[in-house]
Amino acid sequence: MFIGEYHHTIDEKGRVAVPVKFRKELAHGAVVTKGLDACLFLYPMKEWETQAVRIAGLPITRSDNRAFNRHMLSGAMDMEMDKQGRVVIPDYLRKFGGINKKVVITGAIIRKPLFTPILAHIFSFSKNIPLLYITGGTTGSQSVNELVYPIIPKLLQKYTIIHQVGQRSLDHALYIREKLTTKEKQRYTVLPYLIEEKHVWTMQHAHIVVGRSGANITAEIEVLGKVAVFIPLPWSSFNEQFLNAKRLTDAGSSLILEQKNANPQ
Repeated sequence: MFIGEYHHTIDEKGRVAVPVKFRKELAHGAVVTKGLDACLFLYPMKEWETQAVRIAGLPITRSDNRAFNRHMLSGAMDMEMDKQGRVVIPDYLRKFGGINKKVVITGAIIRKPLFTPILAHIFSFSKNIPLLYITGGTTGSQSVNELVYPIIPKLLQKYTIIHQVGQRSLDHALYIREKLTTKEKQRYTVLPYLIEEKHVWTMQHAHIVVGRSGANITAEIEVLGKVAVFIPLPWSSFNEQFLNAKRLTDAGSSLILEQKNANPQ
């Protein structure tokens, strides 16, 4: 697990020490590439291989997908740690990240199962209909739910929906579902929360993710190359959720819908 913040110095040969806590995860090789916000992303080799396949598999008919593909894949460089636990950052990546002497290395929590395809049919949906995942985090978001309830029938014309509503909103969500036609009900799954296996399956198969923009969900969306519509929590500390979402919208892969401007239309 990559967590924490570490301050290091890069030497004249472009070498920087990997935090001791990260070395075991990177012992079998790693890949560094251009990230977002002039940051570099460092992946364990196995996770990078999965990530690269997902990025390369994005539909090339979308210009934002092509741009994201070029951005992430063209600058990637594999690397190995030396006996002192150091890696060499190539000059072109140091220039991209504006790295001269000081380096800040931070970890991001991403569920490892996200990188292992789940072959079991967790949900029985048609593969021919795009999957929309609406989530408000582990406890759900009443504000997000209230925005989407009025347009669920319209959304079901184009999508299959998995809607994680939270325990407090479950009864109302089930009431909304009960008013749908039999065919619509088959394509609208309502759950208070998703256990890890179901969340991972849904994230792997979702075409679009709609919801808040906390650090964990934005990181998962980023590494999986998903398209997202973010509704940042307005009162998050230091506007954190808006900034999380902006990183991905600046890369062209997502949209921000501020809650104060949001309505079902």
